[in-house]
Amino acid sequence: MKSLGIYGGKSIDKVVGFLNKDEDHSQEELHQFRLALKRLRFLSQLLLLLDLDNKHVQAIINEIKPIFKSAGMIREFQLFQQMVGNLGTNDHPVTRILLDEMKNEVAWAEIVFQKNLLGTDQKTFKRFGDQLSRIDKHFPPEKLSKRIKKVLRKHMLKWPLSHDQLKVA
Repeated sequence: MKSLGIYGGKSIDKVVGFLNKDEDHSQEELHQFRLALKRLRFLSQLLLLLDLDNKHVQAIINEIKPIFKSAGMIREFQLFQQMVGNLGTNDHPVTRILLDEMKNEVAWAEIVFQKNLLGTDQKTFKRFGDQLSRIDKHFPPEKLSKRIKKVLRKHMLKWPLSHDQLKVA
């Protein structure tokens, strides 16, 4: 198991790098940005579950959610365009209607995405990285792994399930 600082630090670096870039972002850059946000969101939820400094964790969740949602809409449109292009049905009337409708939706999503990016404070992500480093000091990977297992046992069924537990009544 990697330390939280290493796992989260790479994602934080990608997010901050994306936010620092002034020019337009490519499809791949947007995709990598979303993946980094997804990792941070997962990590934030894990820290909430483990009850590790929820104040800073909630700040990062609040920061990520609107950005992730608007970036997701843009990415879905990109994938849809790719799929339609691969099928070779761009000229079909129904496809044209769908693409035109989605272009309107994605134009709105891009406006919302840009607005969310402008409102994003990079310091929040850097504070989150600092917090992960502090948690690493108190919870090295072995200790963190034990804590995760303890919390999972508390909140979920123990795995693997026995044959009797799998029987349907």
